[in-house]
Amino acid sequence: MSYPHPKIGIVIPFLLLLLTHSLFAGEPEENTIPILAIRAASGADFSKVSLLLLCELSWKHFDGVDVGGPVVDGSVDPEMSWAENREFMEHCSRVGLLLSLAPWELCQYYNPWNENTAHWFRWTGQDLDSDSCFGQVNFDMDALVAVMSAEDMADTTTANSLASTVKDVASVMDTIPALWFYNIYDEAGGWQRRRMLASGLSWSRFIPNVFTQERDSITNMPSLAEVEPSGIFSWTKWLAEHDSECSVPTTTNLVLIHSIGDDEYSDWGGNSDCDFCHGTLEQHADMVSAVCETMYQRPQVGGIPRPPVDNSPGFISYDDYPFRYVDMDFSGSTTICDDDWLFLIDHYEEAMDTTVITAKEYGIPVHLYIQTFGAAGGDRLFDDSTGLLHYPNFLWRTPTPAEVRMYAGLALLHQVKGIHPYSLASYLEQDKEGFISSSLLDMNSIPFDAPYEDWVYTGRIPPGHEGMEYADPRYLPPFSEGFDPLYELPDPPDLAPDCPRNKETWATWFFEPYGRLYREIGDILGEVAVIAPEMADLWWWEGSWDVASIVSVEDPGIYDHYVPPAIRVFQGPDSSSVHLYYVNRYLRNEETDYTISIVASESPGQLYPRVLDHSRRFLVPSPSRGEGNNVFFAFDDTLEAGEGRLVEFVDTNVPADIRVTSPDAFAIREDSTERTDRFVCTAGETITLGAVFYNMGTDSTGNIGVVFEKAEGPTILGTDTISFDGLSGSYSPDSVSASIQWETDAGDAGVHRVKISAGSVQGENTSDNSVTVTVLVEPVDYATEVLGNAWDMTEALSNPPDWFTPDIVSVGACWDDSCWTDSVSGMFEGVLWDDNFGDWSGFRGDIFLHEDEQEPIDADIYTWISMAGVSVNPNESGEEFGCGMFLFWKDSVEANHVFALHEAEGFGEGFGNGPDMWRVFGPFDLAGVDGWGGEIHDLRIRFQMDYPDPMPIEIEPILIRLGWVKLTEGAI
Repeated sequence: MSYPHPKIGIVIPFLLLLLTHSLFAGEPEENTIPILAIRAASGADFSKVSLLLLCELSWKHFDGVDVGGPVVDGSVDPEMSWAENREFMEHCSRVGLLLSLAPWELCQYYNPWNENTAHWFRWTGQDLDSDSCFGQVNFDMDALVAVMSAEDMADTTTANSLASTVKDVASVMDTIPALWFYNIYDEAGGWQRRRMLASGLSWSRFIPNVFTQERDSITNMPSLAEVEPSGIFSWTKWLAEHDSECSVPTTTNLVLIHSIGDDEYSDWGGNSDCDFCHGTLEQHADMVSAVCETMYQRPQVGGIPRPPVDNSPGFISYDDYPFRYVDMDFSGSTTICDDDWLFLIDHYEEAMDTTVITAKEYGIPVHLYIQTFGAAGGDRLFDDSTGLLHYPNFLWRTPTPAEVRMYAGLALLHQVKGIHPYSLASYLEQDKEGFISSSLLDMNSIPFDAPYEDWVYTGRIPPGHEGMEYADPRYLPPFSEGFDPLYELPDPPDLAPDCPRNKETWATWFFEPYGRLYREIGDILGEVAVIAPEMADLWWWEGSWDVASIVSVEDPGIYDHYVPPAIRVFQGPDSSSVHLYYVNRYLRNEETDYTISIVASESPGQLYPRVLDHSRRFLVPSPSRGEGNNVFFAFDDTLEAGEGRLVEFVDTNVPADIRVTSPDAFAIREDSTERTDRFVCTAGETITLGAVFYNMGTDSTGNIGVVFEKAEGPTILGTDTISFDGLSGSYSPDSVSASIQWETDAGDAGVHRVKISAGSVQGENTSDNSVTVTVLVEPVDYATEVLGNAWDMTEALSNPPDWFTPDIVSVGACWDDSCWTDSVSGMFEGVLWDDNFGDWSGFRGDIFLHEDEQEPIDADIYTWISMAGVSVNPNESGEEFGCGMFLFWKDSVEANHVFALHEAEGFGEGFGNGPDMWRVFGPFDLAGVDGWGGEIHDLRIRFQMDYPDPMPIEIEPILIRLGWVKLTEGAI
């Protein structure tokens, strides 16, 4: 942090802020450490990542999301549309989340998504001006199937060329302002290395086509020391970044090349047999250098070669996953912070330095994929002969929240400038013996501890993989007894005999620990966000990064498996201020006391008898001790498990400097006094929006204006005024809250970006004077507003009807009265039989929704309908359609009206068919439907299905499950 002069703060009038307006752009804001949720969707379909989830991610301090899949219609299958994927990307823009995209259309150049464009490579045996400059191999990578000249490959009019494909993607991405970068060729170094080692001179050695075919002259190992300038990766990057329609930064994520020796890790043979990643950190550094030195070789003109030009990335990322199982045979002695654990932490910290220091030589920052996943089920975790749980050595283990907190801190300590939790969604790993890679959310992007009704029919295990069961948390680290002393798994529930809710009760207990990391990830990432404005521009003080020390106040010998903390000395780009950043690596205590010190004669900059704590925004005394050359400055600190802290030695007078970050923003709901980090309300409600501003200096300020502005407008929602006294004393921040009350109405339903900006003190860095929050205004729901009870199918507390929920007042047609069930909370569960209804025969069942008996529904206000449900129709073979839905109502003159919901936009063809085909339908605007308007009543939904054709020998009933229905004023 640099301090301007003069030291008397001059307040800039806040009305100047009214003249400025900044829309969300596809790049991180200045002085941030971007946090990106990698693999936000489990597969190629992004539609399961809801708008509400994107809002929640922003409230948990994620800056963006990463997905991989098709975006151009017909690119994978001529008949397939990817409109829902593009809609997801538009949602990212609405919410204000950055988007990292791995478009299949571009990634297909190393994966076989499309037989016309897959597996192209630079045929290095051919000259650049050859008609066979580029070759294409088949899916099995054992035969050459096509060739192309460089001129054609760079021509947007040539079918299947790289240039035409990049142009196709650009044509649909130019309307997505959230797009930050293309993230292509994930772990390509490992894949190319493996194939170069395994296949001799076969065609597969070129795939993926990133690095040259150079090998070490002594070991004959692939060197990965140069990116092929005319290779597919370099050309893709260049073409994407120089497209005239939509220029998009492009980079790649690197795998770690490293070695673990025999018996270095609990009787394990090491990774020497891993062609994918085994090697030395020196070889890893060569690979990093190669990417940082990427060049682009242009096609020749008139047979004359042109010199290659710089094609280096703006940043690179790499993945680093240190949390692993020790073979289950050692489960009795394996625990967090033991020798195996510490070996891997030290090992991967060394890898961080190798990566970051190498890239820093080129001025290229490094972002790190930090581990949030672990193998939690599937064949890889079970013994083939016994069928019992037996996790193997070195397979990925789900980390604890304290481990993720610590590793995010260690990443910052090792100069990483972007944190990318991997992954957001769980997924199935199909390599070798399959396993469930369990992460922050389940495979449908639903929290593991969400209500049972929200996920029971979604397919937590995808169809066709029912054998891939999750492991019982009682026997799986980090949940199992004895592994993590800071966590105690609750005892499993006692199940009552023949209770219909036994499955729900058991599943709720079973998945609660799997949801723990997502529950706490917001606090973890918030700690990064708080110090990001300062940390983003700090780097190790060259030659003096290791002169500070941190030691336990208590004798470490009293702690089991003690792990020492880590500390580094940092310097800003234009400052001589001494910064210290330190991280508690001991995760077996809730908190540990430490003494931090630095010898004055060894310090690279001026020390003072106090430090400014950037994590907590207050001053801490750091008195000098000792004499002569032994003078040192020291202070004590208490760190929670995994916690990091950033401090700066400061003089007596520090100019005023305003700071606010995303964890400082808050909302207060109507009729509440509690601050919350969930910025959500219902239209018509008055919501308080606010933020706590901090003065990082000792000088006071005059009045400073704060503006609350809607980014999409711009619309000024309100203003407030703050002032600061200046930091003084110790352990007390100089902070003040600014807030406004926003009286929302029906027209405000939707997602809003609200920027909260403070005026500035002259000379300060203003990049941390504002914060932008995502506010979700939900539309008014008829049942909630008028009846005080949503149509959420919640059970009656007493004297329930046969179908258990008072949200339905009666039923009609062919429901089986003997088959009403109540196995899932908040779910209508019925069974439909077929019958003859005069002019029509088939399956039919009506439900009449609860209404106000005195007042009809105002259909001019409540026009949007949505619902969630599923059917199981054994008479139909397909999964897409199991039962249709119709909406019936009567108008003010008792005329009957009907509308086929299953034909409405957003309702598909109706309920899906199968226990895993749960869908949310709508919202659909009924305003244009004939008869919808004025006062209506007798609202009912009919579930109806024709007989199958051909008619089966035996007709079976249809199971209907309905989770909720909403009739709202507006939609989001």
